[in-house]
Amino acid sequence: MRTPLLVCGSLLVAAALAADTHIRVGCHSDGYYNYGNVVPPADSEVEYWIGGGRLAYITPRLRLVLDGPSGTFLVVDRNDSSCVELPLPLDASKSVSPDVQSYFMQDRAGGTVVETVELRIDGRPCQGYEVRFWIEEQDSRYEDRIETIWTTQDVPFDLETYHLFTRVLHGLYRDVTHWDAALVDQLNSVRGFPVLREGKYFMKGVPRNATRRLVEMTDEDPPPRVYSVPMEIEREALLTLKHVNPFPYHGEWGILE
Repeated sequence: MRTPLLVCGSLLVAAALAADTHIRVGCHSDGYYNYGNVVPPADSEVEYWIGGGRLAYITPRLRLVLDGPSGTFLVVDRNDSSCVELPLPLDASKSVSPDVQSYFMQDRAGGTVVETVELRIDGRPCQGYEVRFWIEEQDSRYEDRIETIWTTQDVPFDLETYHLFTRVLHGLYRDVTHWDAALVDQLNSVRGFPVLREGKYFMKGVPRNATRRLVEMTDEDPPPRVYSVPMEIEREALLTLKHVNPFPYHGEWGILE
């Protein structure tokens, strides 16, 4: 009578291992005053699905998909149902349209990443990092963003999939929005998945506080096609200005949010 129980137990373990990880992250930005307009506080939520060497990052506007096994990176516009499918590793000269390159032509950005303290957040052991960004305009440099990030390696998925995703996006920042290569190397050295991000962003010198906090991390079966798109969706060859956030530093992956 023990064999069926062992078989059932093995099947349950296999099913658990087959499930992907679903992550919900809550995002909040304080209101601020900008050129005579009062911008109200904003709350939103983003999602990750991670499993089998693939990662889908979903915002209200876009879905970004890293497909490690096929060596592709998808940018799916959820508003007009179009998709850009790019080969990995990304080559900005072949993946990004000239209008995007021109849009960020004058930008120069750099910064530092400093490891800080270890602590537990929501029961998870976390490592802290202080990240500072600066922007150059003509002959002046000003601080654009100060952020504290706490990351954990206590996760049920392969962290290397997430780290590959971060390297792809950091590479776009380096090649398109001219982030300093040394800063990108420092960012790529950050290990673990963010549990809490607390940032202060500066809009023409006026601070705006923002947070991103892990809400939920569960093992679930992914929705159909979360890592792919139907064949009938229009494919585009290049990333264009419609995919770009005009304030690419004010978000985790702002260049494509």
